[in-house]
Amino acid sequence: MCRLADSTQKILIIEDQPDDLETLQLRLQNCVAHLSYAPDGQTALDLLHEASRQQNPFSLVILDYRLPDRDGLELLRELRADPDLTRLKVLLLTCADELTVRVDALQLGADDFLMKTCSAAELTARVQHLLEREISERRLLTSTQKAQALQEISKRITEDITSRADLSEYLHYVLERLAQFVEYDSCSIMLDTANHLEIVAQRGFRSNQQNFSYTQLAHLQHVQQVIRDRRPLIISDTDQDPRWFRLPQDEYIRCWLGVPLIYKDQTIGVLNLDKIEANYYNQNHLADVTAFASHAAIAIHNAQIFQEIQRREKVSRELVAVSGILAEKRDLNTQLEAVWEFVSTQLHANMFFVALAKELPLRLQFEIAYDQGHPVHLTEVLLSDPTTWGWAGYVFHHQKPLEWGSLAQKESIMKEIGVRSRVRGTPSQSGIVRPIEVSGQCIGVISMQSDRAEAWSDQERNAFDTLVAQVAVNIQNTRLLEEVLHGSEYLKNAYMASERITSQLNPKEVLRQIVENTHKRLGVWWACVLIMDADGATQYIESANFFDMPNPKDWTRPSGYSRRVFESGKAVFIEDITVLEDMNPRLTADGVRSAACLPLISNERKLGVLWVHYPETRKFSEGEQNAWRLYANQAAIAYENALKMLDLENIRSASEGFSQAETVEEVVQCLVESSRKVFDCDSAVFLHTSKDQNRLTFEKAAVAGIPAEEWGQFLQHTQAATMPTEMFTARDFLEAPHMLERHTNHIHSPELRQMFQRLGIRASETILLKLPDERQGALFVNYHRPYSPTRSNQQKAVTLANQASMALKRASLLEHLQRVKAASQVATQWTVRGDLQSTLNAIVQGTINTLEADVVTLYAYNQERDRFDYPPAMQGVEKPEKVLELDYVDRSSMPFKVIAMDSPYVVTDTTIQSVFGAGFTEREGVKSLVAVPLIAAGEKVGVMFINYREHHSFTKQDLSNINLFSNLAAIAISFVKQSEKIRGQQQEAAGRLFLDYMGVMSSTYFHSIKGHIATISNTLGSLEKDLNNNAPREAVNERLGKIKDALNEIRSIPNYPTSNEDFYESIPINSLINERLTQFRRKKGKYEDKVFEADFYTAETVKVRGYAEHLRRALDILINNSVDAVENSPQKKITIETRQDPLNDRVEIRVRDTGGGIPEEIRAKLIRQPILKKPGERGSGIGLYLAGIIFSMHQGSVEVEKTGPTGTSMLIRIPIEKFA
Repeated sequence: MCRLADSTQKILIIEDQPDDLETLQLRLQNCVAHLSYAPDGQTALDLLHEASRQQNPFSLVILDYRLPDRDGLELLRELRADPDLTRLKVLLLTCADELTVRVDALQLGADDFLMKTCSAAELTARVQHLLEREISERRLLTSTQKAQALQEISKRITEDITSRADLSEYLHYVLERLAQFVEYDSCSIMLDTANHLEIVAQRGFRSNQQNFSYTQLAHLQHVQQVIRDRRPLIISDTDQDPRWFRLPQDEYIRCWLGVPLIYKDQTIGVLNLDKIEANYYNQNHLADVTAFASHAAIAIHNAQIFQEIQRREKVSRELVAVSGILAEKRDLNTQLEAVWEFVSTQLHANMFFVALAKELPLRLQFEIAYDQGHPVHLTEVLLSDPTTWGWAGYVFHHQKPLEWGSLAQKESIMKEIGVRSRVRGTPSQSGIVRPIEVSGQCIGVISMQSDRAEAWSDQERNAFDTLVAQVAVNIQNTRLLEEVLHGSEYLKNAYMASERITSQLNPKEVLRQIVENTHKRLGVWWACVLIMDADGATQYIESANFFDMPNPKDWTRPSGYSRRVFESGKAVFIEDITVLEDMNPRLTADGVRSAACLPLISNERKLGVLWVHYPETRKFSEGEQNAWRLYANQAAIAYENALKMLDLENIRSASEGFSQAETVEEVVQCLVESSRKVFDCDSAVFLHTSKDQNRLTFEKAAVAGIPAEEWGQFLQHTQAATMPTEMFTARDFLEAPHMLERHTNHIHSPELRQMFQRLGIRASETILLKLPDERQGALFVNYHRPYSPTRSNQQKAVTLANQASMALKRASLLEHLQRVKAASQVATQWTVRGDLQSTLNAIVQGTINTLEADVVTLYAYNQERDRFDYPPAMQGVEKPEKVLELDYVDRSSMPFKVIAMDSPYVVTDTTIQSVFGAGFTEREGVKSLVAVPLIAAGEKVGVMFINYREHHSFTKQDLSNINLFSNLAAIAISFVKQSEKIRGQQQEAAGRLFLDYMGVMSSTYFHSIKGHIATISNTLGSLEKDLNNNAPREAVNERLGKIKDALNEIRSIPNYPTSNEDFYESIPINSLINERLTQFRRKKGKYEDKVFEADFYTAETVKVRGYAEHLRRALDILINNSVDAVENSPQKKITIETRQDPLNDRVEIRVRDTGGGIPEEIRAKLIRQPILKKPGERGSGIGLYLAGIIFSMHQGSVEVEKTGPTGTSMLIRIPIEKFA
């Protein structure tokens, strides 16, 4: 019997013979799989396709090889080609002698085969094996599909976080996605909220009562077990499991599956699935839901973060809005209603009150109170009776905030401080009670409460604290303003006087108005303003109606009233200063009897104090005190506004200066000069970043406020101490935020500390200038006095740094354009240099100047012959002799690698770039380089290496400059090469005519054409006379016709050599040289005492292709010249040496002599043009010129390799025959 794991499997038997079919039926009668039959291939295909469409496919086909409509192999091929049937198992039945059929079947994809004569046991075993394989593969496929489905669902729920309005909607969406993955009748998500589990989303619940509370969750042992063990749990039958807590509303649940939601090893909730069928969920479901929960936990956590960020942003926006209402509205009720609106809608408080202190008697009066969104009336709190205090009275009396997050905490606090709740309203589980304080004085109490435990996050508590601070300031200002509006004479005068303080760009003028108004408008005998720094030291004094300006030293006593009022922020009113022992004796000496000292504070920024003095004792009433507080508040605001306007003007002036600056030097100079005004500092220094942008350098530093002589001495001392110019390697410094406060005693860089000490700097702030892709430098704002950084300076620093960065970028771009223009002008000069070597030298020098490179090498490239000219043009190379040790460019060297590239190759650190090796770069100290292939109009003309002896971070602008410059260089080289090619073609053409003429004169044709040549010669003489005598055109044309006729006659002579190539042949070069030396050894006269030798380093088989007669003539010219050169030398030796060049494509012939050398004045033009001989000198002067033409016609060259008092070496290069 087939022991099959899945009884739903089906077997199709394809057999046309009834007897065989009956045999198979009998042998498989005990198989639990369902059997079907088909008599032929087509019927079988129809059954298989129909089963596949109904998603009830067959598992196995038993296929007979011989069928009536097709053979079994053909049907097998069709099955394997059909994508719906490709996984079908096939067992082929064959006869005993059909071995080749079985082999072909296995190759076509049959899973197994049997002979029809097999036993029942073997058939059953083979069928069982194939069916078990089909089950395993189907399960593996199902598992893979589930994994893919889970991945897709995870991706969708992660992508949809931002598209859901709130968290509950998103969680419901997650449950919808779960339904696509696992079946359930109802499900829910429990999340840990304030250390309590809460059902936050459900789907399929049959009653709203199923959203039970926290206390009921405590009874759910099965949920507690999932949380405790952090493992999933299945309750197969809720009626039988004691852990299940049965509620009336969930009686339909018979099977339950719970999976913990775990994020970063922390359980954040539980996922619950319910079914009405008992024993429904199994381990497969558990595994699927666990996989889903692992992805869902991450998505839910991210959704919580996203929702929290959105809520925080909304709270911040609404806080700004309510702050605007508090500042705009002067009605206390309107202000408090706006505060309630904020805490109820944004902080979700349902209980709220504000109580303000009142005098006579001292009490707390509730200005606003709400419970569950409804206004309530609360009775006053008498502060003299602690039994009536409640929360508000305790907090006001002790000026100590209270806060609780649960009923237990609340009851514990009440027991500890001994108070009871005054209101019998809704009990609060969370609450915050804060004192309302202004300048250290408590003026009331504010509270918000909620019936939810742990109702507020840290961010929400911070928002509430910010709101309380704003409420305190606005309530105080509103109260003062109300007193003014209610007719207090002092307040009216103070308010009117404060209105006369106008905002100006000059803060000192505002201070003058402040003290003058106290004298003219408020009847003060003498007044003064002290502006103080953050440490309380007096920086500036403005006084009115005083004979002598006060000395700041008299107003900086550490224990004086000015320092105390400044630090405490509380005004002091002195009715009689003569009774105070610690009063400044200078005041009594000047006739002052009463005074008031008021703090100048604006936006929580302490600016200084205002002193008003009277010559008589004076009792300051409450109204007068309030009037002076109002005036001081308004004066502080006016002074701060003046400071801000001055800052804006200074920033605007700096911005204007930046816009007018055209160079980097002008921008940084404008920056340091503007910084002294913007930050009111004593000096400013700007240091550029080095080329690698990892250090700061004193090169081109800009300085303001430091004498030039002193700065020069500092730099000189720095160099004398062998300290590097580029001193900073601290990346953390350059990567720090825009504004960094640096006190000199905290400076870690010894160089920077030394600079500060020598220049008398006591404190410094550093502003980093940078763009997203570029570090530009650092600005040091220095103070020769103690200094504390302020938020205002930080904001100004950011603004100034941004403007300066953009200005520096613009100036550098302008300078870049100027360099481009200069480069273009230089490039136009390269093309008129005449010869290639001069052009290469000019390009190298221009690259050094324009791109500020340290070392430049340029290799000219011959694309037709695929080789580089040697030596290269060089500039800045410290050891050129090392470069010249080689006399060629090896094909494995860098020039050949670079010429194969299409774009520049950049190396920012050669020490880690093995491709360049350690030769040239290490020898020349090169740290960074750019290798550029020079390409013009598709032709590769050379390679240029631009080297720097320091690490260089190549910016886009640097590479743009290099590309532009290299393009111009390539064009110039190409132009000069084309020019030289044209000149060479002209010379070659002339040489060909000349050599043709020589060949004709020395040939057997001469006798045939000498009459025609005489005619041409005579006619040319007559033509010259006609032209000199301005003969008529007809006469000139007649003589030209005669010359033309004579030339045609010559061309008509048989066997006239129309081209030298007609005489080209294969010439063994060693044999040709031996032949010429043998001829010269036989000559008499001046040749007899000369020694002619040959050194052959080339094989006898090396040949060149050319016109032998011309090559003989060219060699004879060189040998004759050498004979003349050694005439007066002690050694009269001429040697001809042959070698094959390193690239093996040319033969090199050196003709050496021991003569006195070639004069320098004719060496440069030797070979290139005929040399004019003076009367009496030997030779015609055109020999070497003709030799050069001959070798050029043979694709070769001749040059003076070296010359001097010990002799001359002429180098000839001619292509070997196979390369010609």
